[in-house]
Amino acid sequence: MRVYLTFFLLVFMAGALKAEVLEESITLSQAIKRAVMNNHELLKKKEEIKEAQERLREVEGGQYPRLYFQADYSRYDSRSPFLSLPYWWQSIFPEGRGEYYSARLSLSKDLYSGGSLKKRERLAKSCIREKEAEYEVKKNELAYQVTETFYSLLLLEKKQKVGLKFIEDLKNKIKNRSKGDPAILKAELLFMKAEILQEQWEDSYNRIRLLFNQLLGAELNTRFSLNGEFTSQETTIDLSKVLSWAFQHRPELHRQSEQLIARSQEVSLIRSARMPVISLGATYEYRGKQFPLEEEDWWGVLNLRLPLFDGWLSWTREKGAKIRMNQAKIEKARIEDLVQREVKDAHQLLVGAQRNLNKREERLKKMEELRTKFPDSLEADEIYLKVAIAYLEGIYEVLIARAKLELAVGTPLTGR
Repeated sequence: MRVYLTFFLLVFMAGALKAEVLEESITLSQAIKRAVMNNHELLKKKEEIKEAQERLREVEGGQYPRLYFQADYSRYDSRSPFLSLPYWWQSIFPEGRGEYYSARLSLSKDLYSGGSLKKRERLAKSCIREKEAEYEVKKNELAYQVTETFYSLLLLEKKQKVGLKFIEDLKNKIKNRSKGDPAILKAELLFMKAEILQEQWEDSYNRIRLLFNQLLGAELNTRFSLNGEFTSQETTIDLSKVLSWAFQHRPELHRQSEQLIARSQEVSLIRSARMPVISLGATYEYRGKQFPLEEEDWWGVLNLRLPLFDGWLSWTREKGAKIRMNQAKIEKARIEDLVQREVKDAHQLLVGAQRNLNKREERLKKMEELRTKFPDSLEADEIYLKVAIAYLEGIYEVLIARAKLELAVGTPLTGR
């Protein structure tokens, strides 16, 4: 019985392995959305945002007074009066032996601390915005990677279709020719070249498909049916406009601006440590040697703490914070220059790709006319294959250049 069961399981597993993998239709926007949902780094960035938000709630809790309740039971045997340990609240015990009970409710609140609470709150909010900007940076980079692999797969699919159509047309041209026709040798060489290209495209497609599945967080053997247009419309985008959009939307600039704000808040927070602190405290206490506790005490305290000397520790910390603030300023200027250069490079790349695509489209139209005039010319077919592939690559270059420009600007260009 056990042998039959094992045999059945092996047959079932073999059948499952040979089963065809269902294809899932997906658009570019759906692919980007899926990648954003499953990307581990983005999930980690979300948790960092939540952590920063909890730090803000922790800081906001400082605006409320602290309320304490404490209950003590003491048993003592002493030859003279003594003072209890500070941890249990200091109380004076008489000489002799006995038991002592106490219960107290205490309240404390800083009335003035040099504005340190507001400064810590602004620092915490700045940290949240910085983490959110870091999330957007990674999200934009991931969207570009998905876009690049999506159009790479579409390009290879189009190339394979053109190659198969070329082989089919070539077979139709030579099927009625005699064996001694010199054109047959030329056709065989073209067959071989087309088959080599098909093999290269298939290998590239499988390799890029694995990367695409990894970016989407899908199983590596998952097959997607790409639902997207592989066309390009020429658009004119003004360089000055995309530069202004970049300085408005690039998350790297937002992140660095928040870092600069955080560094300035650190300097201000260190300065507030040298300011006087005014605190209010109050305590209400019940105590006695037996229940019910009959003795009652209360007192209120208005406390003033003025730091006089700390070994120049706060001054040293302030100098270090100012150095970090200057570093943030330098980094912000560097990123602004980098963004400007990236936008100009991407804009120039898109303009050049559109110009080259127009030339390749004209060549393709000319080759189609030549093939119509000379339908039996194998030389025209060979050049047509090269021109058609170059045209597809031109469309791909325009699409990727536009995606790079969107990455450099930090926002989609659709509708602008």
